[in-house]
Formats: sequence, C-alpha cells, structure tokens
Amino acid sequence: MSSIHSGSPSDPCPHHVFNGTSSIIAPQLRMIINCSFETATFPESWKHAEVNALLKKPKADPRDLKNYRPISLLPFPAKVIEKIVNGQLTRFLEDNNRLDTSQSGFSSKNSTETAFIAATNDIRTMLDRGDTTALILLDLSAAFNTICHHLPPHP
Repeated sequence: MSSIHSGSPSDPCPHHVFNGTSSIIAPQLRMIINCSFETATFPESWKHAEVNALLKKPKADPRDLKNYRPISLLPFPAKVIEKIVNGQLTRFLEDNNRLDTSQSGFSSKNSTETAFIAATNDIRTMLDRGDTTALILLDLSAAFNTICHHLPPHP
C-alpha cells in the first residue's frame, strides 16, 4: 500500500493515513477486497473519481482548453484493488505465456527505446536479406482530443 498515492481531495481517508496505520487497516481492507472478488461486486463509494484538468505540456497556453487532458483521481482503496487485480492478471498472463514478446507498452523491462531497437533491428535484418521493407508510423498522441467528452447527465 505504501507505493500507492491518491491525489483525490475527496478521499474520506487520505493515503498517508492508510500508510501510517497499515498494520491495523490492511487486514480489514484485505477482507473487503476478498469479499469484493468473491461476490463480483465493487463498493459503490470506490467507483467515484474526481476528474481534474491538467495541461498536456508545461509551456502550453493555459487559456486554450484543447491544451488540457482529464485526469481521474480515484479513492485510495480503489487504487489498492486496481493494483492487486493488475498484479494477478499480469502473473496469470506471464505464467500462461499469453503476453506477446514484442509488447513494449505497459510491460516491465520494455520501453519505447526497446521497441525502437527491435524495429530498427528488424528493418536492418530485412534489408540485409534484400527484402522489401516499409515502416508506417502512426501518431496517436492527440487521439484523445478527438473523442466526444460530453456525456449525458448521470441519473
């Protein structure tokens, strides 16, 4: 739990309180999380996030709304359960060899640098063999801006 930091100002119990009393709170939180898994339910209060707008780039014009991206700040217990589920799912995928070896994003020990090196190596290998080679790059860095963020009111 100490590696999790919640920035949600609406958190009823901030992360530093959880971290400072983890020996007392952890067993109770574990019981709630296990019950959540067993019943396939998620506590309603953990489903609410506070959404803040952050500038995409430090030097962007703060007066232009297109320069912002939404950030959802989850309550601390929701982040704990998210980390647990992520760990279990990752272990399952690794143990059952279900992860693509060329996957770089969201993968430990891999990065954009390793993806670049692998792509460069593949291209050079094909060129050395005399194969025709093409590289197509797609920039999705602003793809989030094309999504309609106007949602109907929640009942």
